[in-house]
Amino acid sequence: MRTDANNLTALVQEGVLSADMREFLVAALKSCRRVLVCASGGVNLDRFMRALVGEIPESLRVACISDSGRLGSARKGWIPVRRLTEANDKIELGPVLGVLLRGGLDLLISQQCGHQDAAGVIDALAGASRGAVVSLWGINTAHALSRLAALGTASGGAVQGLTLSLAHAIDVVIRLNSGVNLESMQVIEIIEPDTRADSSIEYRQLFVTGKSEDGATEFKDTPALQQVLRKMINQGGEVPQRLLRS
Repeated sequence: MRTDANNLTALVQEGVLSADMREFLVAALKSCRRVLVCASGGVNLDRFMRALVGEIPESLRVACISDSGRLGSARKGWIPVRRLTEANDKIELGPVLGVLLRGGLDLLISQQCGHQDAAGVIDALAGASRGAVVSLWGINTAHALSRLAALGTASGGAVQGLTLSLAHAIDVVIRLNSGVNLESMQVIEIIEPDTRADSSIEYRQLFVTGKSEDGATEFKDTPALQQVLRKMINQGGEVPQRLLRS
């Protein structure tokens, strides 16, 4: 059943993700982690982002970048930022983001990141804000990271080097695609990217979606999830106790 999807609970009811996935993502958002949403398969990415943003506490200092400037506009105290310029705009997006980041943000959110805000997004991922939530289209996680790096190096620089740096900086990647049973949208996997000593990128699955023996959609977590949860606890974050395994 399709819902208004004002939060991830609504998408759990639709089978887009599991309740455990939702609890993990809510904990990541509350802890101001660096989250990348990678979408493919013609899914409604904006709808997912609205639901994801709906889980962020209103008490956090948040700026939301979207083409129209509507994302986050209903939240008290948040700063909606329009990506697409109009004829009467006096200040470009880059300087606006610079001022916001210097003022102190808990989260910078970029819906379908573009070349206009890529530099500010990279700054946020580098630590100019406590955390960031960034979405863009990508065939897979590797492609999404390299696309974001290419956007961030549009004025010059090494894409490969920035891709490695992004893999090290980003805490969680959410991969969206059409579902394993032809659902219109589903979280296919949740990944923790990291870099190895040989400068290659490792993609650790935390959750993965597949089919059970009877063909039903099945959401599973992996042993790597426990390491990430304990890391979040050690860094002062709160995690759902029911996700912890002894």
